[in-house]
Amino acid sequence: MVFCKNWRNVTTEKLLVSTNVSRLLSICALVIVVFGIQSGCWQNDEPAVMSHGPHGGHSLNSSSPTNYLMEFTVDQSRRKIVIYTYQKLDDSPFPIPVKRLNAEFKSSGKTYPDLTFAADPRRNDPQGSSSRFSLDLSALPQQLMTASRFSIKVSYALGDVAISASLEHNNNHGHNYDHD
Repeated sequence: MVFCKNWRNVTTEKLLVSTNVSRLLSICALVIVVFGIQSGCWQNDEPAVMSHGPHGGHSLNSSSPTNYLMEFTVDQSRRKIVIYTYQKLDDSPFPIPVKRLNAEFKSSGKTYPDLTFAADPRRNDPQGSSSRFSLDLSALPQQLMTASRFSIKVSYALGDVAISASLEHNNNHGHNYDHD
């Protein structure tokens, strides 16, 4: 009986010390988080160039100077990956005179070449040009559908000029896509 009574007292004392240490650690962690957020210490682990376009997707980085940007999105209702081209200055559609965008995805050390985004012109795009290109989700290998991280390189030719754009994407966040 004496052993059990003493054990209970020791356990209670350890529990009180443990609780006080836990409270102190919690306060320290809270202070670190608050000051870290205010000072901008923590950044998303995506590359700094990740910007969002007018449809809520990520902008691709072009290999050469252009008047327009490309935006990578997913249209779940149509079951397509969609790439939009739009003006840098005002986010208006920027049709380009190509029928397709060639794409190569990379993920987990594997390369998935020879995927094609077909022209999917919007109502106001001129004949023979498109400001929207799409690829059916069913055309993607299953490994890409579940990848937590991937890169895509899109290429096309305008006359004698080859243009490419790329994106490194980390699926650690959500998107609110807005399609037209």
